[in-house]
Amino acid sequence: MLQVSNLSLQFTEEPLFQDVHFSLPTGAKVGLVGPNGSGKSSLLRLLAGLSVPQTGSVQVPGDCRRLYLGPDLEGSVGEILDPTFFRAASRLARLEAELDESRLDEYAAALEAFEELGGWSRLARWRGPLRETGLEDLLDDPQRPGSTLSGGERSRLALARLLGAQADVLLLDEPSASMDRDGLAHLERFLESTPATVVLVSHDRRLLDRTTCRTLALDPIARTLTEYGGSYSFCRARRQEEERRAWREFEDQQRRVQRLEEAARGLRDHARSIEATSQNDFYRGVAKGVAAKARTRQGRIQRMLADENRKDKPRRTERMRLHLAPPRLSGVCLLKARALEVCREGRPVLRGVDLEIMAGRRIALVGANGAGKSTLLAALTGQLPAQGHLWRREDLKTGSLEQTARNLQDRKSALEALREVAPMEEGEARTFLHRFLLTGFQTLRPLSTLSDGQRMRVALALLMAAEPDLLVLDEPTAHLDLDTVEALEEALGAFPGAILAVSHDREFLERLAPDQTWVLEDGVLKGTRIEEEAAQPSWRRSRY
Repeated sequence: MLQVSNLSLQFTEEPLFQDVHFSLPTGAKVGLVGPNGSGKSSLLRLLAGLSVPQTGSVQVPGDCRRLYLGPDLEGSVGEILDPTFFRAASRLARLEAELDESRLDEYAAALEAFEELGGWSRLARWRGPLRETGLEDLLDDPQRPGSTLSGGERSRLALARLLGAQADVLLLDEPSASMDRDGLAHLERFLESTPATVVLVSHDRRLLDRTTCRTLALDPIARTLTEYGGSYSFCRARRQEEERRAWREFEDQQRRVQRLEEAARGLRDHARSIEATSQNDFYRGVAKGVAAKARTRQGRIQRMLADENRKDKPRRTERMRLHLAPPRLSGVCLLKARALEVCREGRPVLRGVDLEIMAGRRIALVGANGAGKSTLLAALTGQLPAQGHLWRREDLKTGSLEQTARNLQDRKSALEALREVAPMEEGEARTFLHRFLLTGFQTLRPLSTLSDGQRMRVALALLMAAEPDLLVLDEPTAHLDLDTVEALEEALGAFPGAILAVSHDREFLERLAPDQTWVLEDGVLKGTRIEEEAAQPSWRRSRY
């Protein structure tokens, strides 16, 4: 179905990846993984035929229909769903509204073009996916800009695009971003059942494990791609074993070299000692023989290091080094709300919210898209005005990580932002940012020019530097690669302070191990539920 040969891509002087080879049969379900900046999105666009490589080729059958679905949905609803068809439908509707005798021929041509594209039956085909995703009303307004939809609505629109697509190859870049649990369950069922070939980029490890059976891993250091015959978890375990084996082989080689060097050095020293202390020709001859043995040993070392099977020192992919300082407060109430209400544009978003957060508690806040989760976090941290009673300890230090790092869109640099949060000398601040893989010019550029992933790393750096008593996390895994997500999970696991987290990442929530799960439904906090139930989406619970 899809054959990739000798593919290379270069944006600056250094290649992003080179000499990439792989083939995908019909119906293959493949995960594409790698650190941020390794070229996952660029490779997907190459596979979709939307960009051109420096070298190599992507071959597909002539009748193959490819669909690329990126993280940013641009254009109107109709352009996102089916641009050619909805442009024809919109033209027909416009002419119908302006119809008079002078435009009958133009209307007839537009009607013929519309019917050639499938006409009313094609329009009806889109009604099913939009109804399944709760967006059927959008079919009445296909000209509505996609930018006016909420994050959850855009995710469901992307899902409807998938459900209604009749593509042979699906190239999906973070399709689960901002999806709630029901949306994720729907997406999983679709990916498991579709006969199409799928290449999936996602930071949702559970989605990768449940829907893919092969993994393509991009290595930004070697600038190569390696294929593994299993899901993400299999790939991760295999790569860790390969790294351990490479280090063992390299260290064994180094020990052999060291032993030979020590033996050669000992022979040379012995030969010099004999020559220095004896004038006897016999012993001086012995010394020459010993020196010859030393040269033989040295030659063995040189041949070993020149051998094609010589083991080079393995190169480690850098991971962020995250650490949260222990909180100052323990055993006390940090925050309390009674009858809390929040309105936006005159519409109530939260109603009658009662809650309490104690020091050291871990709380997961879950609910469908649009239930008010982000609004509640913003109200609790003082970013939104609220009615009712909201009490926070005067000495409470709160660290907030916003869903899209939108508080980092200004012109200041990461270095300046960090030194505002924590008093540091410039050298100390640079060293601190290096722990978050932010180096050199990245620390000096305006935050608004950084990528989403880089801004999230800056946000994490500011969060760690603030030394908070309470962490408020809104989709903290968004825009982070999988290695960084796991580093964050390790840091949160060791943090004894309070955590209030919103996340659609099921693996993240499981590893967070919350003491409580708060459920928001239509702006009302329903209380808690046990974790086993919270882990199951509503569509699955209703089956039993």
